[in-house]
Amino acid sequence: MVDLMRPLEKRIRVQYAAEEVTNRAPEADPASVGMTENAVDNIWKSVESLYETGLHPAVGLCIRR
Repeated sequence: MVDLMRPLEKRIRVQYAAEEVTNRAPEADPASVGMTENAVDNIWKSVESLYETGLHPAVGLCIRR
């Protein structure tokens, strides 16, 4: 049955854990842009969580300052 509140929401079965199919490129020191390593890790965990929902089978993220 289609959920009338979310007619376009379709999930896929995620075959791999996010850490198996993602990578992080070399990064600048978070302190140089007013962030902490913990804040950067929290952003990354959010991206992995989004991927693992099955709503977005491909996610690209680039944050620049």
